Amino acid sequence: MAWQWYLLDSGTSSIKLSFSFVLKRKRNLGKKKKNGMLFFSAQKKKKPWKEKEKRMVFFSAQKKKKPWKEKETCHFNLLIKYLHICYFMKAARKLHAIFIGRFQPPHLGHEKAISYLLKKYEKITIAIGSSNKKRDSTNPFCARERLYLLRKIIHSHAGWKNKISLCLLKDNPSDKQWALSFRKRFSPNKYAIFSANSLVRNLLKKEGYALDGSPLFNRIEWEGTKIREKMRKNIPCSLRLPVSIRQYMKSKGEKIICACKQDAI
Repeated sequence: MAWQWYLLDSGTSSIKLSFSFVLKRKRNLGKKKKNGMLFFSAQKKKKPWKEKEKRMVFFSAQKKKKPWKEKETCHFNLLIKYLHICYFMKAARKLHAIFIGRFQPPHLGHEKAISYLLKKYEKITIAIGSSNKKRDSTNPFCARERLYLLRKIIHSHAGWKNKISLCLLKDNPSDKQWALSFRKRFSPNKYAIFSANSLVRNLLKKEGYALDGSPLFNRIEWEGTKIREKMRKNIPCSLRLPVSIRQYMKSKGEKIICACKQDAI
């Protein structure tokens, strides 16, 4: 059937109402959606344009003999901003996030951060840093033990197992070489970075990675350094750890941390 196109004047109607109206008529109007914008090409009656221009404006369509009621669109600039937000939110949902940390040991702050990231991203890779370092006071747990603890946390939550993967990251004396080796493993176009380490964030930002701005939960209480110090002083801190690993930390974890007070083992 033949359609007639009518450009609409800008008005003050609601953004959401105008947007939903356009989506509702999407199939009938034959519009194309690209990069969060709505485009169309128009043609005058009997006098076609020399070049069919794509314009970022909204329009109403009218069947012959059965006209629709014309509806005002919202202010053009506000609507474009709204579409940009919708597009980038959808794009962020498709990204795969990488959570970089040492997890010495994993605590409630890590668990809360993982839960928060899963609401924004379809999949998460937890990258365990300093995996090649020997035990010392700041790195009491080896890579194998941290993998075990994180797996226990993941398996304690329904649905996490299929969305989370684990990997190991080795330290490198050269920050530049570390960033380059990371880039070879993970493409900046596919992954967003979440980390509490400012050096890691700055290095990967220079490599072109998108940095996730998710908050750090209760950083004052839930911090690995403070938890290790309290365990060395025999101060109870099990409430700062995920429920799934409290038994392990009480029976074995505290002994490992206390054994690494000064000398490496």
